[in-house]
Amino acid sequence: MMFINNMFKNMNKKISVKTGIIIILVVVLFCGGILAYQYWNMLKQKAEVPELVIVDEILSWENYNNEKYAYQIKYPSGANVQKEGEPPFPGPPLGVQFSVQLNESSYCNVGVEANGFNQYEIDDLRGKGYTESTVSVDGVSAVRLTSNESGGGEFIYLKDANNDFRITRGGSFGAENEAKCIKIFNQMISTFIFSFWK
Repeated sequence: MMFINNMFKNMNKKISVKTGIIIILVVVLFCGGILAYQYWNMLKQKAEVPELVIVDEILSWENYNNEKYAYQIKYPSGANVQKEGEPPFPGPPLGVQFSVQLNESSYCNVGVEANGFNQYEIDDLRGKGYTESTVSVDGVSAVRLTSNESGGGEFIYLKDANNDFRITRGGSFGAENEAKCIKIFNQMISTFIFSFWK
């Protein structure tokens, strides 16, 4: 009985304010850490979903191989492909142009031009207020210049050990189709690879 009485006497002692604050802080930090982990994990899962859709979409695309300049790129099935020197009008110099029909009156053009790295053009686009960023294309750092005006186009300049390239986005489309063209362009860029045979 004496043991039980001593136990109850010890329970009646007060915890110091300092110890109480430390215990509360530990509990708050622990709960906050759990909530933060769940929040960041949820954001990560949301961010991964669109990429799965893009990959599924790209799987049905066709592959364009250019042995002369040692690169490959995927493009939407049904796109019009015009290689250098082909009619109906002068083809793109040293490259290829893909035209994707967005609707009856709108199309998105994506061009890949070998030996298209032009520092003067890059400087000119910078001077015209194009937004500059750095992107990675098949592991190679590239300069990306994007017009700030609707329908203004986009240019990516990159060099590998063998060639340099200019990849462009343009076309004829209204504001409602510009987002579609940007999506197609970004998807195509994500499939660009330097070929192994050169």
